[in-house]
Amino acid sequence: MSQKMTIRQRFVAGEAISRIADDMEVDRKTVRKYARETDFNETPPVIKRREFPCLEEWREFIDGLLEADRKSWRKQKLTARRVWDLAMEQGCLACQSTVERYVRQWRQVHTVERESMLELVWRPGEAQVDFGQADVIEGSAVVRRHFLVVSFPYSNMAYLQLFGGETAECVCQGLADVFARIGGTPARLVFDNATGVGRRRGEVITESELFARFRTHYGFEVAFCNPRSGNEKGNVENKVGFLRRNLLTPMIEVPDIARANEVLLGACEALHYGRVHYKHDRTTPDLFEADRACLRELPRVVFEAVTYKVMRTDRYGAITVGKHHYSGDPGKSLADVVVRLGAHHVGILEGATHEVLALHARQWGDKPTSSIDVASQLRVLTIKGRGWTNSAIRGQLPEDLVETLDAMESTPRRHAIAELVESMEASGVEATLKAVARVQDRGRAVDFTAVGALAARISGYGLDPTPLPGPDLAVYDALRGVVS
Repeated sequence: MSQKMTIRQRFVAGEAISRIADDMEVDRKTVRKYARETDFNETPPVIKRREFPCLEEWREFIDGLLEADRKSWRKQKLTARRVWDLAMEQGCLACQSTVERYVRQWRQVHTVERESMLELVWRPGEAQVDFGQADVIEGSAVVRRHFLVVSFPYSNMAYLQLFGGETAECVCQGLADVFARIGGTPARLVFDNATGVGRRRGEVITESELFARFRTHYGFEVAFCNPRSGNEKGNVENKVGFLRRNLLTPMIEVPDIARANEVLLGACEALHYGRVHYKHDRTTPDLFEADRACLRELPRVVFEAVTYKVMRTDRYGAITVGKHHYSGDPGKSLADVVVRLGAHHVGILEGATHEVLALHARQWGDKPTSSIDVASQLRVLTIKGRGWTNSAIRGQLPEDLVETLDAMESTPRRHAIAELVESMEASGVEATLKAVARVQDRGRAVDFTAVGALAARISGYGLDPTPLPGPDLAVYDALRGVVS
């Protein structure tokens, strides 16, 4: 207990000032002063500004830098470390921490408007949407891909989907896959000022045509954040980094993005399993049930997140989207075709019947690429068999298959290629090539007529499926008196 409080308490208890002074060996004037004091409230501390005497001759230079920096673009402002570097170049010998404290104090004094943070309350069934970027391994190359994150602030649940870009097709495909996974549609979605969704300029919001149809199809409300206001969707901002660190670091191998996305949906749920909400004393999956209860019913008709364009092919029947070249049906050279742009694939369709002429994995990036549709190119060789030797498709087929076709005469080769095309159109290119490889691995001559049947089996239920359990015969054994 302080001396002041002891004197006051003894005086209030009725002791004489002289006795208190003698016992505590304090001057009577001091005792009388404290005894008569009636206000013992704590005085608020006064924050004093540092003077920084070692920066006296450099104040004008540093202040000039900071004053000019106030007009700079927000992403190109000076850091305190950079201010120290510039001062050092002029001969300042002050340490870095001193300059950093001075810069921090200067900005506190001279910042007129400081950003205010308002805690927002999110209702069950509302979601936030944003994009992030991460490096993944595709084949033998490291490529930077975009990923869509859909988070539910009420429960803190979040889902991630990988894409090549941030187009409207990617946004709508990602949202549709998440909606299908959770079994419903959020009542309200909050977006950033994203190009694929729409643009907000002042109070005017312009949505992309595909997203407007998608929103109408699912019937949810949409809101756009104010420019440079990440705090308005802080939950998903945090989830972008959280999911990147936990699911995409270290880099994952992605042989097929669409298939990887199916796995990532389950991985997101496993990541949140048992995780306790940062505010509520309940797990995220438990709280997510409240989100689910507020979801709207999914529409009966599946929405196709694609954009159609009418384009004219070149003399080889190919088209170019951006800087990416996609082969088509050479029989449709210099003709108008319908191009189907999706998040993962680009399809070239016949204009009147919409028959698929060629299907490609969608390419992304600023570097030119060239994609060849195996089935459509082989189809041409069934007519122009002599072009096999110099055809570009030879480089897209397995070496063993090329050697087998090279060894054939022209007419049998055309028949074999026709069988391959028929199988590819029915069961897919991948299943057909797997069927051929299976036969060749066993050292057999390739029966191209039978390849189609094997490819259908591969695409249907695989080569080595798990046998289905048979009926339980124990009851019959019991009837015969056999102990099983």
